[in-house]
Amino acid sequence: MYSFAAESGEVSYMRGDAWLIHSGNRTQLTLGTKVQEGDVVVTKSNGRVKLSMVDGSRLFVGSQSRLKVETYSMNKGNLFSANINMLWGKVRFFVSKLRTKSSSFQVKTKTAVIGVRGTEFAVIVPVPKNLPAKPSVRVSKILLKNLKPTKLLLFSGAVVGQSVSGAVKHVKPGMAVNFKPSGLIESNKIGKKDLRLVETLPAQRPVVREKVTKGGGGKGEAPAVGARTGRTDTLLRPLEGKKKVQARLPAAAGKPTPQASGLRNTVAGKPTLRKPVAGKPTLRKPVVTKPTVRKPVVRKPVVTKPVIRKPVIRKPVIRKPVIKKPVIKKPVIKKPVIRKPVVRKPVVRKPVVRKPVVRKPVIGI
Repeated sequence: MYSFAAESGEVSYMRGDAWLIHSGNRTQLTLGTKVQEGDVVVTKSNGRVKLSMVDGSRLFVGSQSRLKVETYSMNKGNLFSANINMLWGKVRFFVSKLRTKSSSFQVKTKTAVIGVRGTEFAVIVPVPKNLPAKPSVRVSKILLKNLKPTKLLLFSGAVVGQSVSGAVKHVKPGMAVNFKPSGLIESNKIGKKDLRLVETLPAQRPVVREKVTKGGGGKGEAPAVGARTGRTDTLLRPLEGKKKVQARLPAAAGKPTPQASGLRNTVAGKPTLRKPVAGKPTLRKPVVTKPTVRKPVVRKPVVTKPVIRKPVIRKPVIRKPVIKKPVIKKPVIKKPVIRKPVVRKPVVRKPVVRKPVVRKPVIGI
């Protein structure tokens, strides 16, 4: 029923060093590089990347950022489900309006899940310390420890954020929300400090929907960007006023991009110089500012009343005399001990009658 797009978007602008991690292989990004589901985009401290997605949404990835396109599926030309996993860095999102109720666009971080329905917002996740010079294919768990709160800046549209503890926050435009690792949510108005965090990320530009066919390049037709793959693609591309959309070719290694050199690429790929536009000088009227007269501030003298402390009268403590009752000891009457006389019976000794010893006469022979 649903068709899952093999290509989620492409790199339409880049500056500095950036890499793409696809199926465990790390390659350096160039203009026109296709981004698929499961790919990871990593930028260095001097790198910035703009991703133009197939549904018209645009992602401006700032320096020292790492995000992963988990899913980006389409259904009959409309976005069905998009999940962006952002590990750290700064990203400014311009999400096209979702046309169906079943469509969803979510941005996940370690401390928040952000759901949008067509809006402009920025997500800022603090960068871990001691990042390697070149990104690794797999992220170590040590880098993801001790992260600070995720900051959300909503400029327009509607956003619903959910913290780690399950608390839900409906964010209004002009609000800055912090999703802390403990699950608490803090919201304030967007201030100057918040805008400085995303000042390097550009604002929204007008876009139109163009149908690019194979082999284009005729008069009145858009350049055939999809001619390299031999397929019919439908993409949203930025316009500069009423100028024609020019095909973007990959920048060679070590050469400046067409945007930086002041050249633009035609359909044939030959650089052409831009003609200077002769405009009428605009005369500005001098602004006369009236001097501001400040009234003197008359401060009334502060009269402090003396503090009268009442004397503390302590009542004398009257102690009652303790009357001890005399202890009357009762005399102990000892009963006389009457001892019974011991009557001893006389001992009657029987006389000892000895028998006479009769000796027999000895008869000698």
